[in-house]
Amino acid sequence: MRTLHNQGDVVDGVQSECVQERETTSEIMISEAGRRPALSRDRELPSCIRWREVRIRPGVWASVICVPAGRDITLGYEKGNRLLDFGFVIHGSFQHRLHDAKADMSSFDNDAGCGGVGFQPGVRGRVRFAFETGAQAVHVHVAPRALMDMVQANMDMVPAILRPILDRPDMDAAMLQRVVLTPEIRMSAAQLYRALSHDGAWSLYVESKVLELIALQLLHMAPCASCRTGAFTASEVERLHAARDWLLADDLEAPSLSDLARRVGLGVHKLQAGFREFFGTTVFGLLKEHRLQKARMLLDQADMNVSQVAWAIGYVNLSHFSAAFKKRFGVLPRDYLAGTRHRLISRKGTAAHDRLSWRGNGSGRRRR
Repeated sequence: MRTLHNQGDVVDGVQSECVQERETTSEIMISEAGRRPALSRDRELPSCIRWREVRIRPGVWASVICVPAGRDITLGYEKGNRLLDFGFVIHGSFQHRLHDAKADMSSFDNDAGCGGVGFQPGVRGRVRFAFETGAQAVHVHVAPRALMDMVQANMDMVPAILRPILDRPDMDAAMLQRVVLTPEIRMSAAQLYRALSHDGAWSLYVESKVLELIALQLLHMAPCASCRTGAFTASEVERLHAARDWLLADDLEAPSLSDLARRVGLGVHKLQAGFREFFGTTVFGLLKEHRLQKARMLLDQADMNVSQVAWAIGYVNLSHFSAAFKKRFGVLPRDYLAGTRHRLISRKGTAAHDRLSWRGNGSGRRRR
């Protein structure tokens, strides 16, 4: 198998693995731009998996994948390119196992709200999706030289772990850094996921979201010291980011302010000042935004009612949740959910009509 690339390059396909379901086994292959489940031989990818990849500009791609709950699915791949992968888990979870990895991590779980950046040419791996939840994720794939063109005027904004790769993209190196996504990144990733999941998305909007996600993730990984007041040491900045990750790790069991400060070795006043300086809000303002963004994503999936969503993000009082959601997004959660379900029903009706038109055209022949 051969895969057509940007700028006319043609790259050989890579070693095939298999997709395993309870009743179906299919061979798959992974494209060069991402971890694309492309077709192998004459077998088809299981129809339950929705995947799409879009070329944004030379050296930049974006892809989305949706695997439903209730299926045992494992994707195997071998990465044959030298691209930086920015990953964002929108919903659900999956286990990722790397083989012969040069990066530090060989096996790890990815849950909703997690993400990271990796550069792992030649790595082989398997991704097993959680039976209970399935998964939705979006990835941005960037050639190192393309990223260098974007950031060369602001190299102080680039995490130190990425700089050797940008300087020498052909070097024999690998890296993987995982992070807990900020509410701002989660919102932007969800918007890109929705845009790429449907045909007809405005290309300018998609490109703007891709560039926004790259910038936000870089800033998240290595905040620029020269952009700050100088009131925080490098060690304190690391502790502030650790505090943020700890705070957002569990929606239902958030630590108290004093406990959080003690865990990361900062005073309460320093912790509060640091959150305002680096994250633009208070400690619990960040937690509230994180929870409300997760609530909106859950309502977008239309699998839960408003009360279930409120409980899932740690609200015990439905009225408080509804008031907070309306203040943040300008609409009550029940009305937001009703609108989401209406759109899903309309979309299913359109899809059913298209299938009938496709199958019923002419003497049993497919429409061209």
